[in-house]
Amino acid sequence: MSLKIQLPLSEAVEIIQINQHGLVALNKGVGVLSHPNSEQEKKTSILKASFNFKEEFFYWKNAEGILEKAWLVNRLDSPTSGVILLALNQELKKSLRRSYETHAVRKVYYAIVKGCPRFKSGIWDGKTAPNVRNFKHKKELQIAKTKFTVESTSTQLPKLSRVKLEPITGRTHQIRIQCAQFGQPIIGDQTYGDFKFNRTLKKNTGIARLMLHCYSTEVNYSYKGRSHKFSAKVALPEEFLKLT
Repeated sequence: MSLKIQLPLSEAVEIIQINQHGLVALNKGVGVLSHPNSEQEKKTSILKASFNFKEEFFYWKNAEGILEKAWLVNRLDSPTSGVILLALNQELKKSLRRSYETHAVRKVYYAIVKGCPRFKSGIWDGKTAPNVRNFKHKKELQIAKTKFTVESTSTQLPKLSRVKLEPITGRTHQIRIQCAQFGQPIIGDQTYGDFKFNRTLKKNTGIARLMLHCYSTEVNYSYKGRSHKFSAKVALPEEFLKLT
């Protein structure tokens, strides 16, 4: 495998860093899919390439006509921006999957939420289930835990807070659901948010995106019989600083 691989990145995606094993951290823009939802998908995904749904890898031919592959390590919702990982070989991808399964991964998100949590920091602990309208099969309730820290709150109305969020478990839409459950829905959330409040804020500020950003990812993994650590982060988008 050559680390000189030219990834066919979509316009709203950029490489943050790549290590010697072929672990790639990308900065995914708002509205970009982690991968196509079907072979007929028309929306933009992180790579301009075909996708193998069974084994979860992108594939394309490079300028020399050689087949290249990149395995998807994790996902972000389309409206969420920030760090997402790819592996440039299958062995590495399998090792990283084990890291996720054994919770050897630390992810930090930032969100702008309505209001302000009652406590400045703590752990949200409860059962969640994604909005079933967006899924083919009804999901059972699952225990979810998220560490939260309020970093700033606006001094003017409407009161908004910038919250640092570290998921301890990895449930579907976990952060979005728990912010709403505990009374601080994420600004711009079109599934779990305060729709009327979002419309008013959009009218007054012009900001319509989901205000959720994966700021950093840190993963410990084993490769070729040795332990390694990889971390990547990307700065908060300008909108996050503007609102608080």
